[in-house]
Amino acid sequence: MLGISNTATKAAVVVYFFACLLHFVVYSAGLPAVRTLTFTAGWLAQMAIILSILRWI
Repeated sequence: MLGISNTATKAAVVVYFFACLLHFVVYSAGLPAVRTLTFTAGWLAQMAIILSILRWI
């Protein structure tokens, strides 16, 4: 729409969405090790989005 996204931001948004979705499912199932992995994936996706906003990637 505004033309400010690139491939990295699009991929980060998809990864963030599914990481949050999986985090909810895994949290509800009570699997702490997998929950940490999904949280980390979401956090890394957020960092990619922030770095893209700051024009570092």
